[in-house]
Amino acid sequence: MVKQTRIALLLVILALVLATGAAIMPTSLAKAQGPPLFALQHLNVSPQQANAGQPVTISINVLNNGGQIGNYNLVLKINGRVEQTKMVSVSPGTAYPVKFTVYKSEPGTYNVAIDGHHSSFTILGGGSIWSGGLTAILIMSVLVIAAVVVLILTFRRPA
Repeated sequence: MVKQTRIALLLVILALVLATGAAIMPTSLAKAQGPPLFALQHLNVSPQQANAGQPVTISINVLNNGGQIGNYNLVLKINGRVEQTKMVSVSPGTAYPVKFTVYKSEPGTYNVAIDGHHSSFTILGGGSIWSGGLTAILIMSVLVIAAVVVLILTFRRPA
């Protein structure tokens, strides 16, 4: 009789464990299978200052704090205009680094935005002596000299 009581008690305990596990398991599985939950962190712009035509790298991490893999579309805006987009697939519980590379030729400060995260970089004026105004002056000088030579040759008196 004692043996049957022990077996019955073990069966009751086993039934309680299974019943409790069955009640807990679907809830925890549902949590693990929840939708992707994305966050962005660590917007970085490098270098902060560059010369015209040099690459500027813009990077950010996409985190998925949800329970399922998901796709996230990043939109890089510079001065309010869409510059580039990238779609990334991020596994649950991981971070995915994303890099954009841009080239700007006009000097000035450029404002960077990726989904509510902001930064900026500056393109410096040309440091070369052949930039902008000096090049225009040189071209105009050559044209004036050429015009003077043509006029001299056209109106010279025969000897």
